[in-house]
Amino acid sequence: MRQAIAWYRKEGGAKLALDVAGAFELAATAAADNPMSHSAYEPVPPVRRVVIKRFPYVVFFVNDDNIVVVLDVIHTSQKPPSSF
Repeated sequence: MRQAIAWYRKEGGAKLALDVAGAFELAATAAADNPMSHSAYEPVPPVRRVVIKRFPYVVFFVNDDNIVVVLDVIHTSQKPPSSF
């Protein structure tokens, strides 16, 4: 996420960097608030994903005893991992 935020800051300025950071935060909050409402990632069933609106990223996470653990954030142009 840090690399993405830095890239958006360099290419689009501070406001765009803050927007992408906010989008990451909203995705993490959405995962924490209702983890089971997000799509399961079929290659690795306990893993779920949140697609970030407006920016081309997907957050992969697991819900472990009501604690959401973010495993990875991947740009949609990259191939998602087959395992975590």
